[in-house]
Amino acid sequence: TLIPDINARIDQKIDAAMEDFVPSSGNSSASSGDSFVLVNVKKNQRIIGDEGTEFVVRSGSGVIVATANGGIADLTVGADLPNETEVPLNHHLLVPRSDSRGIRFTTNSIVLIRGSYSVKSK
Repeated sequence: TLIPDINARIDQKIDAAMEDFVPSSGNSSASSGDSFVLVNVKKNQRIIGDEGTEFVVRSGSGVIVATANGGIADLTVGADLPNETEVPLNHHLLVPRSDSRGIRFTTNSIVLIRGSYSVKSK
């Protein structure tokens, strides 16, 4: 009975720590400056990048949020990823314009981000 209790306490601590990094509802904005920052994203949240924002999804899964003007550039393979495309892990992605492009996450995920972005719930 000790191990399940310890695991439950660890899970509670992890959930509390995640709350410090990612808002549970509403919207938030940030700018990561010249270096990449690690962002924990919850399932069903979206990260919308401004022009020039870079993403590297390290864990989890999500799909591209594109517009009629196009998708997100995958600099790793030299392709444009259209709307609803599964985001490849560890690829260098670039938002070409500030027109609501980003990633909608289908699982809790970890993302490296450089540039201005906003986290939106639902």
